[in-house]
Amino acid sequence: MENPKIKTSFIIEMMGRPAEHLDETLNKLVEEISSVKGVSNVNKIIHPPKLIEEKETKDEKLKNKINIKKELYTSFAEIEADFDGLESMFTVVFNYMPSHFEIISPEEFKLKNSDFAGIVAAVIIRLHRYDEIAKKMSMDKIMIENRLREIFSQHPEMMAVLQKRAEEEQKKSNQEANQIENEPLKKVPKIITKNNIKGKKNNKRPEKAKKKR
Repeated sequence: MENPKIKTSFIIEMMGRPAEHLDETLNKLVEEISSVKGVSNVNKIIHPPKLIEEKETKDEKLKNKINIKKELYTSFAEIEADFDGLESMFTVVFNYMPSHFEIISPEEFKLKNSDFAGIVAAVIIRLHRYDEIAKKMSMDKIMIENRLREIFSQHPEMMAVLQKRAEEEQKKSNQEANQIENEPLKKVPKIITKNNIKGKKNNKRPEKAKKKR
């Protein structure tokens, strides 16, 4: 007996500009997902891009990193798809990283140890790739820093400017840290549980009994 298809619903979000580029890219992503082995019955709803307004960006640090004046847009695609098995499903999850993923059916899974081992192996391979990329980026950073030191050692005036900027950034970060430490703690609301309510009732019963006597 063949395993039933895994019916899923998931969302892929995207941010960028111009707005037309988001539509085009999301459509290409859905086409790529449809071409993955073991994926079938792909249906999509691509929502129109929405301009990110400044009031929607509450994080001050994020405002500084992203210039709202450049008109960034956000859009997302609602996708429904069937998968032949867990392997094809995890392939899509790892490669396209949806922001939301829901399995509609089946409600239960029966896995062989070989199937589960295959899933674990895929996760391990992915983690090794991330670790390899992180190590390479760390080595590249060290090489760039060493090269910059060699260049700046020949130009003391440039070194002084960079050192001043580093001191200013350090001072700013220290001020932000002190501000966070000095912020007053918010009052924690009292949580009323069933046990507390029962305790209050138990405390009142003896008083009522005394009055009756």
